Amino acid sequence: MKTQHFFCYLAVLTICFTACKPDKEDPKIEEPEKNIPVTDITLNYEKLTLIPGDTITLIATVQPDSATNKTVTWESSNPAVAIVNNDGLVTAIADGEAIITATTQDGSKKATCSVAVDYRAKWVGSYDCKVDGGYPDRPRVMVDVIAREDSLLYIMERDLPQHYFGARHTVKVDRNGSFSSDYKAEAFFLGNFIQDSIYINYLIVSPGGAYMDFYYKGKKNKSK
Repeated sequence: MKTQHFFCYLAVLTICFTACKPDKEDPKIEEPEKNIPVTDITLNYEKLTLIPGDTITLIATVQPDSATNKTVTWESSNPAVAIVNNDGLVTAIADGEAIITATTQDGSKKATCSVAVDYRAKWVGSYDCKVDGGYPDRPRVMVDVIAREDSLLYIMERDLPQHYFGARHTVKVDRNGSFSSDYKAEAFFLGNFIQDSIYINYLIVSPGGAYMDFYYKGKKNKSK
């Protein structure tokens, strides 16, 4: 009798356990991914001066770093002057000005870089020159070359005496790098740029009719 009661009790427990056991485990409820919006965008350059054929890559930094969608599109305001590809690579085409704009897909945040393309830009800088003839007490002269807005260059000499016609010259430089001054009664100079060097030749005429011919040349100082 006790044996029958035991088996009945065991059968009831089995039925209850089977009835209460779920068919499968409850799936975990996943929370939807939180969207983090873009708040800002910046570029590694705000202004560039290039010569035709130059290339440079603009790097866009999207904030916050954890933004969900950091896609950026690129556009040039003047493709005839400078173009930009989908990776921010800017290529200078011809003299002129252009604005490169990077725009975020999320929020349409914008950052811009002004690009000036100028064939003269490669010659702008400071040159450390050695003087041959003319100034035995001035064996070296520093020459600063500055671009002007009227397509001319300032060639400014430092360390030369003012009465030696050595202050400032305004010249037109052709695309091959050659230049010459307007003729003056007391002095005339001409020269050219070759790669990273400048060559200048002077002819200085004294009031008495005598003249002194000398030249100097030197390399552009590298930017620090």
